[in-house]
Amino acid sequence: MDTFCAPLHFAAHNVRHGLVRSGAVPAAWVAGFVLVLAGCTLPNNQQASNSPDASPSTAPSSPESSPSSAPEVTPPISSSPSATSPAVAKLVITSLPFHTGEVGIAYAAIALGAAGGTPPYHWAISAGTLPGGLSLTSDGQLGGTPSAAGHPGFTVRVTDTAGRAAAAPGTFTIYSALAVSQPCASLCSVEEGCTVCGAFGAVSGGLGPYHYLITNDNRPTGMGVSGLTLTGQFPPPGPLGQFDLTVQVSDKFGAKRTVKANWYVFPHIQFVNNAATCFATISPSCSTQQLTYAGGTPGKDPKVVVTSVNAPNYKNVLPVGFSAVAKGGTIYVTIPAQPNNGNWNGTITVKVVDLSPCGPGSNCSSGLATITVRI
Repeated sequence: MDTFCAPLHFAAHNVRHGLVRSGAVPAAWVAGFVLVLAGCTLPNNQQASNSPDASPSTAPSSPESSPSSAPEVTPPISSSPSATSPAVAKLVITSLPFHTGEVGIAYAAIALGAAGGTPPYHWAISAGTLPGGLSLTSDGQLGGTPSAAGHPGFTVRVTDTAGRAAAAPGTFTIYSALAVSQPCASLCSVEEGCTVCGAFGAVSGGLGPYHYLITNDNRPTGMGVSGLTLTGQFPPPGPLGQFDLTVQVSDKFGAKRTVKANWYVFPHIQFVNNAATCFATISPSCSTQQLTYAGGTPGKDPKVVVTSVNAPNYKNVLPVGFSAVAKGGTIYVTIPAQPNNGNWNGTITVKVVDLSPCGPGSNCSSGLATITVRI
């Protein structure tokens, strides 16, 4: 018996047993009606009787005093509420798989993702702009070929068929196109023995790491290659056009560029005659063109550099007005008369320095030559 019907059964019991006044209507009926109205039934062992002292096992004596049996009472059937549609999940953006790109290289297409709401979805850029050359379709596909480098910001918006909307910020980088320089594509003239003259190109743009593939290899004998630079020392001269190299450069996006190089190696600058004298004869001055040289940068005159002076009687200082000029393979030395008709006796050591570099921070230079002076 449930907690709701228990009090009603207790009331019915009191009425049937004369504990309360029943009125004109038989007490059993009153109790039965109360229970029926409440949706409850009498237990089988407590069926209503108008005899207050009747036991549960004694049948009623007269149909006028009590019905032969209490009617079966069926509780009313409660109607359940009709099923409602489940709530629609909130529309959200789940995936914006943007990635970097490069000008001129097809952008690997991506699909934007959303969940919830009521598909199908409609996608658009609601603020800002995509990088030039790229577009977003209404079904969330992004692709194209970038036409401009940059890192723009924008807002992506998705709507469903019920008008619900969600938005999220987006940004990604488009790199400038891969580019190369090739200063030795026509010809680079390099002096024999140079160790810092190997650069034959440079890379810019794109996205590293860069990869280098040698496709034609006639590099100068004995030299290595690192990226777009020859390593080692340039060998002795060879015939014009003997040395050439082709390298293909590629980047992370697969862009490719070609760098070509050709080298002419000219002889290292050196003295042909490395000893000369400069003696005064008729006048107290002297000049000489005995020092000669060869090699070095074609068509360019080197510079004469004094490396030491040995003249103890004159404090190892050069004669006043000393001049040495290199031109066309000859060193022109002149020493004017010294002040106060003074004398100058000693030796001067020189070298010629080329205009072309040979090592870190230094140009190619010859060996040493000696000039003996007596004036």
